[in-house]
Amino acid sequence: MSESLKVAHAFMAFILGWYLPGFVFSYLYGDFFRLYYNDSVGAGLIHLVWLVFFIFLYYAFVLLLSKVNRVHFFYIDKRLVRAFVFGVVFVFFILSIYFFLNYSSKFRHTNRLSDSPFWVSIIWALKPFLMVVLLGMYALLIQGVKLGLYSRTLQFLMLVGFSLTITSSTQALIPIIIITMMVFPVLLRVRFNDMSLSVSFFIGALVVFSVFCALFVGVGNKIGYATLWELGVSGGGEEIYDFLPRLIPRLSTSYASFVYWVNTWYTEGAVSFDLMSSVHVTTSSRFCLLFSSDCLGADVIDTVNRFNYLNVFVNHAERAGASPGILSSIFLFGNPFLGCIVISVYLAMLSVVFSRAIEHERLRTSFYLVLVPFFVFSLLESPLNIMYLLDPVFILLFFYISWFLFVDSGSVYAKTPC
Repeated sequence: MSESLKVAHAFMAFILGWYLPGFVFSYLYGDFFRLYYNDSVGAGLIHLVWLVFFIFLYYAFVLLLSKVNRVHFFYIDKRLVRAFVFGVVFVFFILSIYFFLNYSSKFRHTNRLSDSPFWVSIIWALKPFLMVVLLGMYALLIQGVKLGLYSRTLQFLMLVGFSLTITSSTQALIPIIIITMMVFPVLLRVRFNDMSLSVSFFIGALVVFSVFCALFVGVGNKIGYATLWELGVSGGGEEIYDFLPRLIPRLSTSYASFVYWVNTWYTEGAVSFDLMSSVHVTTSSRFCLLFSSDCLGADVIDTVNRFNYLNVFVNHAERAGASPGILSSIFLFGNPFLGCIVISVYLAMLSVVFSRAIEHERLRTSFYLVLVPFFVFSLLESPLNIMYLLDPVFILLFFYISWFLFVDSGSVYAKTPC
């Protein structure tokens, strides 16, 4: 099997794994789903048809793009890359300390980025690049390459920085992944057939701990950590268990959005979202804010995330939004058939670009490729945000493509250059 197909399988497994819990929970907790979402319970045959159609196009384009002769781009001098990356990581490390001293993990729920100091915006602008930096290391580790002192220094600084700037449940997983990369890199190379009982138990415990941390941050941000602690201590955890059916549906936004927009297209024949107008207004406003304060107000800007939130969710908060997910983006594109082609080409491109970092003879098992999409999760949550240009998703895509085309991760990170 080619590297492109292995990576393609990993991306698709991650996407299906992300949507599967929502599908299961919609039937187990249908009443609670209706508290959060409009018309979101029960995917049917029409949803399955669109999913199969998308998967077919995705693999077709992966095979097509992988057969294009690989263009050998020039690599940027490793000394320049090392100096630039270390400078960015160190700035992020310093700013993360300031963030920790002035804010909490509830930042997204209690503050607006546009109303915060400029250095807070820098933190959010740097995070996408740093996820690509980590992904470059991860690509080497799953191939058995040992990292040098420079790389381990970067890992430590990023571990501290990401730990001090956690603001969501998914971000709580990043420090755990970094610790695994630093302390237990051998786990990223173990085959299932070679796992001992102790290794299997340790990996299982690590997964359970990761889920606990994600839920702890997610629930704590919503109801408050003091309240969460009281529920856990005074009620022996029973109140938290009773609260989960209300929380779990809230974690299924991508699935609920997909069900809603397919149903809308099927019953109304179209989705009334003017993507081009949204791109024009939003991008113009963001460029305006760089040079002036006399710009359009947030109340007249209709982004993809805001439009999805207002339609899919039952209750609405001021200025809030919700990422639609990669499948729903097909329908928000305008023409769903054209959208399906564009989004499948986009996902195929992401897979093929990363496959350049994988060498077949070094990869003992392709299982750990499943984690690759996590590093670029924003690219899958709301791909249409790329069109807004001054957006973290666009920044992430730019660095993702640039890194794996123009940077030799082996020479930058490895203890002995590959």
